[in-house]
Amino acid sequence: MVANVNASWPVHNCINQCTASFDDWWDRSSNAVAIHLRKGLNSITILEAWTLWNNRNQCVFDAEFPNLARALLLASEELLYWSLAGARCINNLLALGLNGS
Repeated sequence: MVANVNASWPVHNCINQCTASFDDWWDRSSNAVAIHLRKGLNSITILEAWTLWNNRNQCVFDAEFPNLARALLLASEELLYWSLAGARCINNLLALGLNGS
């Protein structure tokens, strides 16, 4: 299950736009979704950024090669774990079909 952004989802438009920074993208994306979905979007954004940061650290400190497929798999697994643990904000987004199952 790899997180996938549906073309009809408002954040998709923000992704396709060239932005100045990650913060700018995050702000625009957060403002593009309904208020009741923002907490879930923020949780997923933090989870994805954390996963990429950990992957980067493994490359720098453990001399591992970058592996985007592995990073995406780990992020998907973490997303599933958070969902199973009852993270309602994430479950609300997953219920909209934002998972790539």
